[in-house]
Amino acid sequence: MDFVDHSANFGKINHDTSVKRSKTELYSCYLVATLSNQKKMNQYLVTAYDYSNDGALQHRMSVRPHHLDGVKELKANGNYVIGGAILNDEGNMIGSVMIVQFETDEELQAWQLREPYISQKVWETVDIKPFRVAAV
Repeated sequence: MDFVDHSANFGKINHDTSVKRSKTELYSCYLVATLSNQKKMNQYLVTAYDYSNDGALQHRMSVRPHHLDGVKELKANGNYVIGGAILNDEGNMIGSVMIVQFETDEELQAWQLREPYISQKVWETVDIKPFRVAAV
């Protein structure tokens, strides 16, 4: 599944001059149209919390480049929807939330086996629930 970045063209095409839309609105419409034309994938909400022992944040930061490489691969393959770090009151990373999508449960399981935050024991708990992004 290939995604082409057309963001440079957003805002340039407006066939109905009575309707003015921001680049963000146009990009949102483009994403909904693009995703609705793609093969249907199962989406998942991943909520994970890090170990809380001394050195947990340093360990996360040492593994993070490998995790981000994997996320870039997921994105390139159309499996990454959105994600980011959960922060504590001091602004330190203590976990992660991701929305990912795969065609099969086997692909989800293969990702779990490859995910460095799992294999290198950054995430202490990982909760994966079926999810569906709203097409609004």
